[in-house]
Amino acid sequence: MRRISVFLGGGVLALSVALSSVGPASAQGGLTKKEKAEETLKDAATAQESYRTSHPTYTESRAALEAEGLVVRRGVRFLVVHADRDSYCMDAKHRRARRWQHYYSEDGAPTPGRCTPQEN
Repeated sequence: MRRISVFLGGGVLALSVALSSVGPASAQGGLTKKEKAEETLKDAATAQESYRTSHPTYTESRAALEAEGLVVRRGVRFLVVHADRDSYCMDAKHRRARRWQHYYSEDGAPTPGRCTPQEN
């Protein structure tokens, strides 16, 4: 909460204003490197599910995912490792981060490490 003083004709009116964030955290530059990779993977998963509604399989095409709304965060390396009719696995890592994150469709959330052969 931030207190703002407003001067009105010799008197002071004190207002308490709660400042809230406007827009996504990424637009504010507030995400960590790990979070940028995770958010990219979450967006990619949403794009995969959207793509799958009108196609017989998930896609390995980044361009197809971007057409479905994927936004790869700045500095993030993104790879679709595997996609078929039933599942997909994708890797992401910020160029300055040490560790990869992956998103396996069966897990439903970003997980540390890269896609494994069991997830392909």
